[in-house]
Amino acid sequence: MKINLCFVTDDSYAMPTCITISSILKSKKESTICHIYILCKNVSKYKKDKFNQLNTDTFIIENIDVQEIEDFSKYKIEGIPATPTSIYKFFIPDILKEVKKVLYLDGDIIVQKDLEELYNANIGTHYIGAIKDTNGLDHRVFTKRNYQYFNSGVMLMNLEKMREDKLSQKLLEYRKNGYNKLMDQDTFNYILKDSVSLLPFKYNTQMNTLSSVLQKNRNYSIENLKLYWNIPNEIATIRQIFENATILHYTTAKPWKFYDGYGNDVWYKNYINSPYGEENIDRQSYYVSKIINSTTYQIGKRVTYPFKYLKKFFSKNKNKKYKKFLTTFIKQ
Repeated sequence: MKINLCFVTDDSYAMPTCITISSILKSKKESTICHIYILCKNVSKYKKDKFNQLNTDTFIIENIDVQEIEDFSKYKIEGIPATPTSIYKFFIPDILKEVKKVLYLDGDIIVQKDLEELYNANIGTHYIGAIKDTNGLDHRVFTKRNYQYFNSGVMLMNLEKMREDKLSQKLLEYRKNGYNKLMDQDTFNYILKDSVSLLPFKYNTQMNTLSSVLQKNRNYSIENLKLYWNIPNEIATIRQIFENATILHYTTAKPWKFYDGYGNDVWYKNYINSPYGEENIDRQSYYVSKIINSTTYQIGKRVTYPFKYLKKFFSKNKNKKYKKFLTTFIKQ
């Protein structure tokens, strides 16, 4: 069985992208042949060589430079980990002209199981197959029926249909002129919302969701997760969701920066067994629990409360606007 996969990266994301690709090689069946296309923006020769170290007869790496396409660096969004390079996802149908179908993956992912089942998922005549994003829980719209907003980090793309309908240009035009709180995800949702086949959570298990359940954040419980993503009844714990996942998506606590996010130890094990395994990596604490629990922090929290209240008050309209935007993805 041959499957086509695609990544988009710049130099800053090349290392974690290599770890993702290494995890695919480690988890694939012997019979699965992978052709991996990596769209590279300003990636150094050293890091391209790291990708190429993973080449085998059944695991083909192809680096494709995208230097000639428009530069999108001016679209950088403060506080968003995704870089403007993510916008090159829009051009995948036009760059891979001879490919009919591809599985796109972000570079902050670990693959735990063979991807053949996901690649063969039936998405009918839809443009893509994707998995609902966790923001439906964050913004309390998860109880609305048929909420369609998806996460763009894992997309099974029908490139043939996307080319026919000239989707690349439509996506780019909206990204430049439409409402975008995130780098590429809002654009994909707005343009493709009527032609998306929703796939199971195990194909894009968003790790911030599991962490939020353990922290007992608002709206986050096993019951709500099962309702929102239609998780099977036999999977009843966070650990079972984790172990059942084909893909782990590190959506917040990036494991190459932090060591204590939920499941970050799995990423690190894959790092050790990758082409980067002998290089030192400096990671910090994500939760900084000692600081949060200290007396100094608690006093400071009380002193600064009025300022936080004012900030929350002035940002209320902005949050309201985004929630209104998200409700457009409820299919009537």
